[in-house]
Amino acid sequence: MKTPEIFKRYIDSVCGYVRWKKARPVIAAELECHMLDQRDAYLKCGMEREQAEKMTVRSMGDTAAVGGQLDAAYRPKTDWRLIAAALAINIVGLAVYFTRLPILRLLSEGTRALWLAPFQFGLSCLIGWLCLTAAYFTDFTRLQRAAKYMFVGLAAMSAVVWLMPDSRYWLTFDGYIRVLYRFKFWFRHIPVMFPVLFAAMLCSFRGKGANGLAAACGLMAVQIICCAMVGSADNVVICCVPSLILTAAAVAMGWFGKNRDLQWVILGAVAAICVAAFLILHRLIPQEDGMYNAAVVKSSIREILSHARLIGQGREVGADVLYIPMNSNWDHIVTYLIYSYGWLCLAAILAVYALFFVHGFRLCVRQNSSMGKFMSLASLLTLFIETALYITNDLGLTAFSVSLPLFSYANILTVVFMTQLGIILSVNRTGGLVCDVCSDCRQTP
Repeated sequence: MKTPEIFKRYIDSVCGYVRWKKARPVIAAELECHMLDQRDAYLKCGMEREQAEKMTVRSMGDTAAVGGQLDAAYRPKTDWRLIAAALAINIVGLAVYFTRLPILRLLSEGTRALWLAPFQFGLSCLIGWLCLTAAYFTDFTRLQRAAKYMFVGLAAMSAVVWLMPDSRYWLTFDGYIRVLYRFKFWFRHIPVMFPVLFAAMLCSFRGKGANGLAAACGLMAVQIICCAMVGSADNVVICCVPSLILTAAAVAMGWFGKNRDLQWVILGAVAAICVAAFLILHRLIPQEDGMYNAAVVKSSIREILSHARLIGQGREVGADVLYIPMNSNWDHIVTYLIYSYGWLCLAAILAVYALFFVHGFRLCVRQNSSMGKFMSLASLLTLFIETALYITNDLGLTAFSVSLPLFSYANILTVVFMTQLGIILSVNRTGGLVCDVCSDCRQTP
C-alpha cells in the first residue's frame, strides 16, 4: 500500500525546514518508516486505519519543532582539524623551499631549473587546493558510478605515456627550449590515483563470489601493467599495497562467499606476483636521480646524516657530498632539515604526520558505509605509503622516487595528493547519509 497522503504532507512539511537538500530524502525515509511502524502499532490496538493515521501524525509533534531539530542534526560535516593540519604542513613546506632559494640559485649556475622550483611548487599547491575544494564539494558516490570509466581512462593515459618518445624535450628552436616538460617524468605518477578508483570498483564486486575476487585481482594486474608502461617500479608499491589491504578486508568480511581459505590462498598468490613485479621492474628500470646514480645519492645522504647533530647545524661535510642530494631531481628536504636544524626536526615532522594520519584513520573507520570507508582508506593509505617511503629515502635507506605529501616539491603529484585529501573530506562530509543496506519499511496492505 502507498504511503498515506496525510503522512506525505507531514513529511514534506518537516523536510521543508531542513536546509541541507541532500539530507532530505534520508530524513523522509526515516520518518516514513517510523510513522508506518507507529500506525501499525495503533492498528494492532484495534484502532481504525484513519484514526490510527491521525494519531500517528499527532504523536510526531509540531512540524516546525521536528524540522528544526532535524536541521540541526543533519549538517555537512567539515573536519576543520584535518584541513588546518594540511594547510599548516603545506605552508611550512613552502616556507622551507623559499628559504632555500639562495642555495638553489647558487646550484642552478645561471639556469632556471632549480631556483624556479619554489615558485612552481607554490603554483602546484594553489592548483592542488582548488582541486581539493572541488573534490570536497563533489558527491563521492558519483565517483563510484564513474570509477570504471576513470580507471579505463587512466590505463589509456598510461599507454599514451608508454608510446611517447623517451626524450627530455620535444621541441627546440634556435637553441632555445620551447617545451620544458618531460612528459614521461611528469605523467609517470598517473597510477597513484588507481587505489581510490579500485576501492570504488571493489564495492561493486560485493556479493559476486569468485567472479568478484577474480575481477579485483584482474584490476591489480592492470595496475602493475600501467606502472610498467609509465616506467615506475615504485608505483607498484604505492598502488598494489592499498589494493591488497582493501581486498583482504573484503575477503575477511565475506564479500566473495564462504570459501575464505581458498580466497586467502589466491590473495597470497596475487601478493607474491606484486612483489615479483616490483623486483623485476626495479631491476629493469634504471634507478637514476637526476644526473646521479641512486646508490651515489644514498651514500651521500648517509654521509651527510652522519655529521648531523641532535639540535642545530651539523658538523662540516665535504661540499661535493652536500652538492649531490641538493642538486638531484629527487627532493631531499628532510635530509636538508636534519642537517641544518638537527635530528629533533625529524622527530617533529614524524609527530605531525603521525597525528595527521591517526586523525585521518579515525575519520575513515567511523563511516557508515563500506564504500565510504574503502574510498577514504584508499586515499589515506596512498598518502601514508608515500610518506613512509619518502622518510626512508631521506634517511638513506631506500631509493624510491616519491614525494612527501603536502610538504615537498612535486608539481602534478602535489595536485594528486590534494585531490585525494579532498576525497577523504568529501566522504566525511556526506558519508553519514550513505549506508550499505537500507532496511525496507514494512507496509501493511
